[in-house]
Amino acid sequence: MPFSASLFQHAGLTACLILAALLFPFESQAKTPETLRWFQYHSSCGDKAPASGQYRNMSFSLYSRRVNISLYGNGNPEQFSGPASEALNRELSSLAAGLDLAQWKTPLSETQCGKLSSTEKESLCRWSLTMLFEPAQSGQKGREVRLSGCDDGQNPGRLSAERAFTRFFTSKLAALQESTPKRIENVSWLMPVNGERASYLVSRNDDGKVSVRRRVGKAKAEGFVDPSLLETLQKEVRTASADNWKGFAAEGLTWKDPALTEFSLTYDTRQSVNVRGSAADSGRLPKGYEKLLARLSAACDAILDAGGGPAPARPDALKRFSFASAGSMMGKWPGYELYQRMEPGGPVMVLEHEQGQNKTECRISDEELQSFEALLKTLGIAQWDGFKGSDPRVLDGRSFSLDVRYWDGRGIHASGYMRWPKGYQEKISRIEGFLDDILAKHGASLPKR
Repeated sequence: MPFSASLFQHAGLTACLILAALLFPFESQAKTPETLRWFQYHSSCGDKAPASGQYRNMSFSLYSRRVNISLYGNGNPEQFSGPASEALNRELSSLAAGLDLAQWKTPLSETQCGKLSSTEKESLCRWSLTMLFEPAQSGQKGREVRLSGCDDGQNPGRLSAERAFTRFFTSKLAALQESTPKRIENVSWLMPVNGERASYLVSRNDDGKVSVRRRVGKAKAEGFVDPSLLETLQKEVRTASADNWKGFAAEGLTWKDPALTEFSLTYDTRQSVNVRGSAADSGRLPKGYEKLLARLSAACDAILDAGGGPAPARPDALKRFSFASAGSMMGKWPGYELYQRMEPGGPVMVLEHEQGQNKTECRISDEELQSFEALLKTLGIAQWDGFKGSDPRVLDGRSFSLDVRYWDGRGIHASGYMRWPKGYQEKISRIEGFLDDILAKHGASLPKR
C-alpha cells in the first residue's frame, strides 16, 4: 500500500475514534467507583424474633478512618475498634456500592417502632443503615442511603444485605485483632486471700489518669497512680499469654463459693478477656493464672502501700482542685487539676495544666500546697459553693466548672454558663496566675493563650 494511502487510512481511523469518544463519552471511559465516607449498620432482634445466622445483635461502622465491629450471639461477644486501612475502605465501598436494596422493605418506620410495647418488640428486629458516599466530582453531592425501621426478621432484602455485611466484617475480624496494637484500659481480678476475698481494679479514666482500687475484706485503699503501671501490668499479661484465656469458665461456681476467682481485662480495641475459675483446684484454672494474679497484685500493693498509703499531708489539707472553662465554638480553655498520685516513693501532689492538645504537669511541695490553700481562703472561694447559673438565651457562650475537695470532707462545687459568681474574673485570674507561676517554677512549658 502506498505510504500516502496508509497515512490517510490511519487518519480516518483516528477521526472515527475521536468522534465516537465525543458522541459516547460514558461508553469509552470506565465509571469511577463510589467511595464510602460514612458507613453504619445496626441490627437488634428481640428474643422471640428469628435471628439471621448465629448473631442476634450486631453493629458495624466505618468512618473517620476507624472501624467498629460488635457481634453478639449465644457465646462470648466479638468486638473490635481500631484504625481502618484504605484497602478496607475500598473493599467495603465496593460491596456497599454493588448492593441491590430494591427488595429492602420497611414494614414499620423508626417512629412506629418506638411506639410499640416491650412485648411487641420481642418479636421484631430493629435496624438502621446509613451509607454516605463521596461525590463523584467536586461541587456535587454524593449518594446517600438512609434506612431505618423494624420487621419480623423475614425481610429478604435486608437479610441479604445483612449477611453480606456480616461475612465481610467477620472475615476481617481476626486479622484486625491480630495486627492492631492495643493497650489495656481496665483490668480487674478477684481471689481468696487468707480466708478473705480480695479484689483489685486498675482503670484508665477518660481524662487519661489511671486509678487503682483494692479491697481485702473490709479494708479499702485507692488512688491515682502513674499511667506506666498499666504498661507494667500489660507486660505481665503478655508474658502469661492471658489473651488465650478468653472464655475460660469453670462450671458449678457461684458468687458465694469461697474459692471463686475471676479475672477480666478490656483493651482500647474493645477486645476483652474474662475468666472464672476455682482457686481450690488448679485444674479449674488456666495455666499460669495464679502466678499472674500474684504478680499483678504485688505491683499494685507496692504502690498503694508505699509511704504508708494514700494520706493527707495535714488533716485539713486540700485533696483535689479542678477548674476548667470552655466556649462551645472556641473549644476548651485552660484547665487545671491538682490531685494526689501514688508513686513508689509514696504519695505526691501533682498539678496538671491542659490547654487544647497540650498537657503538662509537675509535682508540688507541701509548702506550695499550703500557699495555694491560703489563696483560696483569702479569695473567699468557699462562698461560691453551690453556685449554678445559666443564661439559655446565649447559644454560643462560655462555661466553667470548679470542684474543690479537702481531706476533712469539706468541698466547694460551682458551675455556670454565661453566669458567674461575684468577683469571678478577678479571682480566677489570680488563681490561674498562681498556678502558672508554680508550673513555670518547675520547668513546665505553658502554651500561649
